[in-house]
Amino acid sequence: MADVSHGPTIRLPSGQIIRTRLIATLDDCSRLVPHAQYYPDETLCCFLDTFKQALAKRGIPDKLYTDNGKIFTSHHLRIVCANLNIKLIHAKPYPAWSKGKMERWFRTVQSDFEAQLLLNHLAMRSIQQAIEQNCQTISSAHLQQALELLPWLAQLHQSP
Repeated sequence: MADVSHGPTIRLPSGQIIRTRLIATLDDCSRLVPHAQYYPDETLCCFLDTFKQALAKRGIPDKLYTDNGKIFTSHHLRIVCANLNIKLIHAKPYPAWSKGKMERWFRTVQSDFEAQLLLNHLAMRSIQQAIEQNCQTISSAHLQQALELLPWLAQLHQSP
């Protein structure tokens, strides 16, 4: 699953103020975030960079579920997915429930992570390092919760 969200507004060293975009991928089953990164704009190149890093970290998925945004419906992305044998699936327009896990993760990032940033004093690189650390922390927590369920599941399957 992949999506784009508005990120924090930052001031560049040149004095220019930009609104960043957070592009993220999420494993639908485990809810782990293979990769998330802030970019100064929302382009296909930015998404492909995020997607490439997610594939390097977690491997090639069977499917990629996205909305109908311009970068996700591009011909180039279709070719990339076809070459990697990934089924590209687009959500139906407007049903927010279909990408609820992704939207909930973005809301958590915005309310917990971005709210703690002192944005006027951080560079893009600093924000990126912080989001990577945050993703690892969240992923570790989800993995720990899953591992705690394993003994219970094993007992359930051994019961007569």
